[in-house]
Amino acid sequence: MPTDSPAVDLCGVSNGMDFSAFKTLSYNWTLTNSKNESIDYYINLCSLLNTTSDNTIPVNCSNSHICKYFRNGDKSAVVKLRPVCEEMKESHLNKTIKIHFICGTQLGTPEYFMDTKCSTNLKWKTPAVCATPAPTPPPIKKVHCVWDNGSHILDLTQLAMTTGNHFAVDIPTTTPSSAAHDFSIYYINICRPLNPIHEQHMSLTECGVNSAACKVTISGDHKHLNLGEPIHPPIKAFDGSISLFYENGSVCPADASKRISTRIKFECDPKADQVNPTVYEPGSEEIDAEKCVYLFEIRTAAVCDVIQPTKLDNNSCRYTDRITGLSVDLSSLKKPSKEPYSVTSEDGNTYELNVCGLVNSIGDPECYKSAVCMVSNKTQSSADKSAVSYGLLTSSAFYFDGTNLKLKHFNGSKCLGVHSDTGMMSSEIQFKCNPNAKNMKPKFLSEISNSCVAVFEWETHLVCSLQLPKCSIVGNDKFYNLRQLSSISHGWNTTDPNDPKTSYFVNVCTKLPTSIGCDDPNAAVCKCRQDSQKQWNCSQSLGDPSADELELTESGELQLTYRNGDSNDCKEDMKARTQILFKCSHSTGSPKFVEFIQPKCIYKFEWLTFMACPVNELNDELSAHNGFLLDERINSYINIHPLLNKTYNVKEYRVLPNNETDNYTYVMNLNTFALPDSNKCSEAAICQTKGTFNRDIGSLASIKYYLRGHELQIVLKSSNSKCGKNPNKNVTTIFRLHCSSSAGVGEPTFMYESNDCDYTFNWETELICADHFLN
Repeated sequence: MPTDSPAVDLCGVSNGMDFSAFKTLSYNWTLTNSKNESIDYYINLCSLLNTTSDNTIPVNCSNSHICKYFRNGDKSAVVKLRPVCEEMKESHLNKTIKIHFICGTQLGTPEYFMDTKCSTNLKWKTPAVCATPAPTPPPIKKVHCVWDNGSHILDLTQLAMTTGNHFAVDIPTTTPSSAAHDFSIYYINICRPLNPIHEQHMSLTECGVNSAACKVTISGDHKHLNLGEPIHPPIKAFDGSISLFYENGSVCPADASKRISTRIKFECDPKADQVNPTVYEPGSEEIDAEKCVYLFEIRTAAVCDVIQPTKLDNNSCRYTDRITGLSVDLSSLKKPSKEPYSVTSEDGNTYELNVCGLVNSIGDPECYKSAVCMVSNKTQSSADKSAVSYGLLTSSAFYFDGTNLKLKHFNGSKCLGVHSDTGMMSSEIQFKCNPNAKNMKPKFLSEISNSCVAVFEWETHLVCSLQLPKCSIVGNDKFYNLRQLSSISHGWNTTDPNDPKTSYFVNVCTKLPTSIGCDDPNAAVCKCRQDSQKQWNCSQSLGDPSADELELTESGELQLTYRNGDSNDCKEDMKARTQILFKCSHSTGSPKFVEFIQPKCIYKFEWLTFMACPVNELNDELSAHNGFLLDERINSYINIHPLLNKTYNVKEYRVLPNNETDNYTYVMNLNTFALPDSNKCSEAAICQTKGTFNRDIGSLASIKYYLRGHELQIVLKSSNSKCGKNPNKNVTTIFRLHCSSSAGVGEPTFMYESNDCDYTFNWETELICADHFLN
């Protein structure tokens, strides 16, 4: 063994190597070196050479384990090997002997193989130093981090950490009746064991390989206390909270017959963006000491939004978001059951899956009525293939978390995983939006250990229709949409109440049309000043929509922010910003200038509009009977019959980017077809025309009436004209009727076309004034 190797016991077991076979071994042999010198070697590793009992050993070799004897006349000398290098007798040289133990299948004998200036090297084959296979580490315990009761689901996977750990700190306190307790850190992970940490004087290895919560005492002896391992998925506890339980921790200090366990209690907090556990030890006011249970309370947004599944309808593969109304149809991905999609995992198993359809290409009864089936290929023989169902089509449902759509299948074959929450195999297909993915196929993502859940990922353009359109937002389980206020034909105008020579043009979520004449063609808000010639100069941009931000305030109002405006009125290093606060009201309304905050370079506007109300609260639809609208809230009728029996021709003059004009005429009749002889407008109540061009922008059969506070809306949707800017909807016409006692029946006037293909008309009329209502 080389002298610079770690020290070992050559007569027993040390560092995992067994040298006990050397205890009774004694060798001697002779060799001739390169100088033709005869050398005798004597060796006994586990006891001293005995020159008394063995007269063949030179006397000078006594009291040594290894002896080297030269037999060439006057140069005879003895070299002894001791634990440290020994000075050669009768010589000024320091000489050592090194034995190199080499792995061998059988115990061999020492052999000379090399001399250097200061050492003689021997080699010795022995199985004692053969590397033994590293012990197989115990399986890492992870649990399916989802609570699912069949009708609701909460996914806590986002809280599980693959690097680093969550932690809580126990601050030492001193009271008159007690000494200061030890300073401790509690490390915790969610649904999986703790991750290793690499800090000076700190390690979590003593917590246990599967410990998911551990108390480490920093002061004193650095004691590690395993607080439990993940055993089961999250459950709804007796107090109604979603909780996670860890078991099989260290022995309970208060009762050696028990093991420490941990409960993690999750509480809803929509504003919590970090995990900051609060810990309660056994013996605190919340926990009985005898139970030996540690309690961690974690406030998180992950348990606030319960995802409700949408069961598959018969012969349908459509999902509609109950909040936004956006929908997707995946029926084009469905394949015949004998020709399903085939996906191979890294371990060589083949999964067959379908979308809203059955699979069973090999006809195995185990996959009868299945939507996902795993085929294990043991051999090439079809008779030796086994199948496992990963979920039935009849137990399938869509889940949507606001970003990703998942199709889950339950009640497959029996699950052998000890941590399965259902006892049956299941699977999920995660559909990812990719506008360029037209013919992508599913790919195997993972199989969650010990939970019998196979996960697949599928990129497709189809689910992009569920993405929130620009200028809309979801918050507090409500959907808000300002897209109708986003104009591509006109700008909203407001004047500074304290300075009539200052005016502002405002648009919503898009740049102003070129007809406004703002010097910056990308401006969403433009400040205009009137000169001495009473000409308006619109030269100052107050922000563009390239980095606009729409947010929901704590009071339930919407705030739209534009940035990158001109710095004319601000410090040189500041860019102008615009903030528009939208408040839910009873009419369309218009923006009002509020103030300019010069130190922050912020222009503030306020807009009272029903468009800032949650969409699902804007459904005050009125029933119509022969021109009479029933308002059930006040039990009164609105008589709109006089405005129905007339054809109106409304002109629009639109300025194009090249400063040319585009003139349209809107022919409309709300009681019969506007242009029955036109092929494209044969079913239209409103037809957009220009020369020979005709387009249905509101079909008569779709007419609906809504009361928005004091504003009556008549809404018609085209049956055949798709919106080019939003493929999820058809072109729509909206008439907004306002009370004007002096207007008579009145006539519609064109207001603007929104960025969402809504053609909006204003209509001043006496018919919706209160004194015209009929009881």
